[in-house]
Amino acid sequence: MWFQRSRVKWLADGDCNIKYYHLETINRRKKNVIVMLKEDQDIDELDQQVINDEIKRSLFDMKSWKVPGLDEFPAGFYQKSWDIVGKNVFEFVKCIGKQPNQIGEVNKNDICLIPKGENPTIVMSFRPVSLCNTNYKVISKVLVGRSLRNI
Repeated sequence: MWFQRSRVKWLADGDCNIKYYHLETINRRKKNVIVMLKEDQDIDELDQQVINDEIKRSLFDMKSWKVPGLDEFPAGFYQKSWDIVGKNVFEFVKCIGKQPNQIGEVNKNDICLIPKGENPTIVMSFRPVSLCNTNYKVISKVLVGRSLRNI
């Protein structure tokens, strides 16, 4: 009987601490986000400002008309209209280099599951493909290219 009364009271009044714990969880998640890591050795080359040729080379190394990412523009669009959009791409990459915490704005991906065979029934029957923003791919290729030079 007392148990039922407590349940009725809880349903009527609700849980008063929900908002508090929700805010605590949000704050903890924000605090636990790793924006960037610094390593003591061989970081100088990764930290250098990017140059236009590096960005252009990274973009033109991509396959032109593969599936576009969230920005819905394949690399071929940027390659064909480089004279028009090249300056904007360069400014964007330079801005991310100065403020790396802004990378979250473009680091949004869709994951598409492609079936490996007919009638897939389990998760292992799919091949995950990540659809990235083209600008994010350019930044990644520049950093990977710099890292490979040190190996």
